Amino acid sequence: MKNIRIKALALLLCLAMLGMTLIACNNEPSADSTDGENPLDQDILPDVDPESGDTTGQVAKEVSLEDFDPTVSYPLVNYFDMDMTKYVQLGRYKNLSVSIAAADIAVSDEAVQAEIDAVLSEHHPDARVTDRAAQMGDTVVIDYVGKLDGVAFTGGTALNQTITLSETNGYIPGFVDGMVGLIPGEMKEVPVTFPEDYGKEELNGQAVIFEMTVHYIVGEPVLDDAFVAEFTEGEMSTAEEYTASVRAELEQQAYDSAVRNALWTKIMENAAIIEYPADAVLYYYNYYYILYNQYAAMYGLDYDTFLTYNGMTADYLFSYCKAMVQQDLVRHAVYQDGGYVCSDEEYQALLDEYTAANYESLRASMIASGEEDLTMEQARAYFDQTYANQLKDTCLDGIVTAALKKNLTVTEE
Repeated sequence: MKNIRIKALALLLCLAMLGMTLIACNNEPSADSTDGENPLDQDILPDVDPESGDTTGQVAKEVSLEDFDPTVSYPLVNYFDMDMTKYVQLGRYKNLSVSIAAADIAVSDEAVQAEIDAVLSEHHPDARVTDRAAQMGDTVVIDYVGKLDGVAFTGGTALNQTITLSETNGYIPGFVDGMVGLIPGEMKEVPVTFPEDYGKEELNGQAVIFEMTVHYIVGEPVLDDAFVAEFTEGEMSTAEEYTASVRAELEQQAYDSAVRNALWTKIMENAAIIEYPADAVLYYYNYYYILYNQYAAMYGLDYDTFLTYNGMTADYLFSYCKAMVQQDLVRHAVYQDGGYVCSDEEYQALLDEYTAANYESLRASMIASGEEDLTMEQARAYFDQTYANQLKDTCLDGIVTAALKKNLTVTEE
């Protein structure tokens, strides 16, 4: 039977949270001073309760916001080359008991319909109209490359972009009009002039050319018995039966996700951080610092004001980054302690999946920056070289979670 839906691989590179719930992301570790000394400056190992497996006296060497230098390029830490016993005291992480709430595994009618709509848009024969020209009011899937004096400019390229053709969708004048009359599969050069006050000095008032190619016009497919029978290769015969199967799969996914979050939350509660690798925390913070400064500049704000408008402070954001590192450390400590490995076969399969899911976005990025187009194999080699540790991390996370769930006691509340 075909899968209900082919899922794209969700992998947050650089900031790989792996679906885990942040623990105490707005609370700094704390400790009482003793005899005038700050225990945070000491290399103190926590005690472990032999009965519960929980850690006590969880005191970590500090890294603070004062250590951040915006002029430094902090490296992405390779946890695979580190001895985790220096940074983490694990408590019990096997044979645990957890509870999950009914609300965490509930699936709404809207979620079921959204999943069905996604399947229809991908697989139903009426989902892609290619036998007529695009007209105002249509939604189209299109590639476009904007060129100034024959050279692609930054931000002017998109592949497989979904756009509704209307006069009020926020695009610059002439851009959407140029798509009207395009026949799917044909490329057309559309001249467009940016407004004088567009906001980017290099584009203000400039006449450019957009090379546009419409792939298809989005149709209005309907879930019916005939489609279900063909799509499931006869394993189901009615729309009602298929809808029920979608709900069952989504409920299973919600249950698995809730159990996974509860499991890793418990593992982290039982563990203690001995020391934070400073570069790891500062790397994450630097990522957000650069990103939010860019956003702030777009709105004419400074960094701290932008954070305030979005309900944050620099201290909160730094604590959030420490919580991310805490998850990284504990997860890798479990990998090492349990001797878990990601085989080459498992890694290559994950690399293939990631490449398939991200090939088009990489192509668009390269074309937009003036680089040459690349093949799927070239993209695969790039991802292998650039994101090997993150992919290996994702591989191990799945292996370890599955192994620990075998002896996990789950209670539903």
